[in-house]
Amino acid sequence: MIIYGTRATHLESKNLIGETCPQCHKQGTINMSIFGRYAHLFWIPFFPAGKIGFSQCTHCLHALEVKEMPDNLKRQFQRLKASVQYPRWHFTGLGLLALAGVALGIFLKEENKANQEYLASPQVGDVYEYKTNTDHYSTLKVVEVKDKSVLVLENLYETEARGQVHTLNKEANYTKPAIEISKQELQKQYEEGKIFDVERD
Repeated sequence: MIIYGTRATHLESKNLIGETCPQCHKQGTINMSIFGRYAHLFWIPFFPAGKIGFSQCTHCLHALEVKEMPDNLKRQFQRLKASVQYPRWHFTGLGLLALAGVALGIFLKEENKANQEYLASPQVGDVYEYKTNTDHYSTLKVVEVKDKSVLVLENLYETEARGQVHTLNKEANYTKPAIEISKQELQKQYEEGKIFDVERD
């Protein structure tokens, strides 16, 4: 269950010294309050969603929403609203997403670097995860390394889900005889995206 919505927090209040309450006609008794709305996901603020406000007389406690205010109070609201900034924590969710994006970028860069190194210097036991000609996913397992090529066993099984391809890596799933692939061809298939990951114990 995803919990999301909007909430509001108090930003600023100001006494309007020169204004008169339209209800009790007392002067200097009106306070104008500004609230900042923000969108949240699981109660984590993600981004601002506008400003709202109301006025209240400290003498008679008469309160008005913006749409109910006379024009002079609406102008005061607009001026105060424009002068108030959203707090930084209203952007917490966006900040977390940005950090997650940076972390993911670093992870993918390091993973790509490791894959390039594994392909350049293959070892017995390496498992290549790749996309088949039928747009499914399967694995190849290195059983012998030569000077310019490797011998690999093909997996008997495929999966439609890329995220599940690692579950196919079982000894009983590989079939003989081994096939020979040049190291140059391995690099080419990785650059083309056919081989997308290399697993090494």
